[in-house]
This record gives sequence, structure tokens and C-alpha cells, in this order.
Amino acid sequence: MGSLIQVTVSSPKNAASFAELQPDSTMPQAAASNLWHYFKKVACGNEAASFSVAVGTPAGAASASGTITFGTYGSLAAADTVQIGHHIFTCQTTAATLGTQTYQKVTDSPATAASLCAQINAYPPTALLGLATVVSNVVTFTSSYPGEAGNSISLVKSSSAITLSAATLTGGYGELVQQTAAKGVITGTYNSISTSGSICVLGGITLTCVGTTPVAGDATFQKVTDLPTTMASLATCINTHAVLSTLGLATSNATTCTFTLYQYGIIGNYFTFVGGTGLAATGSGYLTGGLGGPTATATVYKKGY
Repeated sequence: MGSLIQVTVSSPKNAASFAELQPDSTMPQAAASNLWHYFKKVACGNEAASFSVAVGTPAGAASASGTITFGTYGSLAAADTVQIGHHIFTCQTTAATLGTQTYQKVTDSPATAASLCAQINAYPPTALLGLATVVSNVVTFTSSYPGEAGNSISLVKSSSAITLSAATLTGGYGELVQQTAAKGVITGTYNSISTSGSICVLGGITLTCVGTTPVAGDATFQKVTDLPTTMASLATCINTHAVLSTLGLATSNATTCTFTLYQYGIIGNYFTFVGGTGLAATGSGYLTGGLGGPTATATVYKKGY
């Protein structure tokens, strides 16, 4: 095995701003050229970024992980938060709805840790990012995919009753492969789309077609005067939904709506994606095309080997 050279870049911009840097296996020269232009802008001071370079010869691979320990039960209060990556979970004294960014202060520290663990695994963005396990009062979160990229996933807490293993996950190592995000395409047939039954399902969330103007942020889209505006309404529904908008981006054209995850990696191929009457979905019930690890921070471009 040759050497692994990993460049990790931190930028204030969101992932969608770097679409031109995404790898194309058929055009490695173009990928290298785009990277060269990007780093030239950084060197000239025209692009805000910080980066580090690591060179080594990895043996095997491991996923990064970190622990969240609940200590003094009495010191934990409602509104105390735990953050994994960009996702914040807030403590409350009432029962937490499964799949939301809350957890419950239950009867003691182990029960509270169990509540947080369940919420992490039920909330779609963190369920894609990794897996939480719990033993007594300690929650362990492990990145979904081996590699050093997982070491960039942050851990943050607001309470002195909670102890973190470190400010980020640690222990991830190994060779990283080319990464792409999973996506799916819904193709509409205008005359078949029904305002009383046409649905599609993304990540377990059902989106329903209606005949009236939908409320922004709810799970409905409108059958408008033609197919292009109907597909645009579906894309808007996805991009304004409280959960789906954090998971990916929808775009539309004359006949289709395409949904692409922000999260990179093969884990995206397990994201449910189902069409309905007049709305044909690609794949066999799931998004497709996800490759590599779960984050966008360590794509490796290879040429010649």
C-alpha cells in the first residue's frame, strides 16, 4: 500500500457551495484542476478556510467514536443540550417524542442516558451520521463509516452534569475512498397525479399532494396547472420541511424532482425513497449512488492506481 495524504478543509460555507469539487471518476484531471483553483483562492486570501495535511500509511481502518457521560443527576436541568455535529438535542422533564431533537431527564442518570441514546438513533440526520449505544450512564456515539473523517464530528454540551470524552469524536483511521451522496429522482405524470391520494415517502416522511396552496413547511405539495410547476411545488415542500431540509436538497425540472442527501457515503443508500400514483421513484424503495464514508471532508482523488 502506498501513502495516504489527507487534506482536511474547514470552511464557513455550506456543502452545497462546493458542488464543483465533487469527484467525477471519469474526469480525474478536471477534479484536480478544480481543487487547484480552490486552493489558489485560499492562498491568495480570496477564500476563507483552514486546513490540515496528514501523511501516513494506514493499517486497517476504524470508525471514530466519543462518549457522553451523565454525572450528577440533580445538576441536569431542562434546556441543557448535547450537540453531535450540527445537531442539538435539548433536555426536557416531560416525555420526549421519538425522532425529535429532545431527550428526557428521567428518574436517574442511566435512564436519562438511555433516552438520549434512543433519540440520537431515531433522529434521521444523526442516525445517518452514526450509531449511539448506552451502558449505564454513558452514551457512546460511533461514526457510520471508518476513516479519519469521523474525527471532525464535534461533541458539545451545555451542562456541568455532562462530561464529554473530547471536543470531537476520536480514533478514526484508515484509507478513505471516493465519496458521493445518495440521490433519487421522482418522475411525474401530470394526468395521473391525484390531489386525493398521490404521495411519496422520503426517509419515512409522507408527502401528500393537495389541490390548494400548501402551508410552507408542512408535508404537502400542490398539483398546479402543469407538471413543471407541480414538480417545483414538490421540491419546495421538501426544502422547507423541518426535517427533510436538514437532510438534503431537492431540485426540479420540467418532469422530475431530484433529492440529494447532504450526507456522503453508502449509508445514504438505506434512506427510504418511495413514489406513488403519478410519481415514479428511482431505486427499489431507497436512494441510490452513495459511496464511501459519511462526511464530505475527506474525499480522496486517485489517478493511476
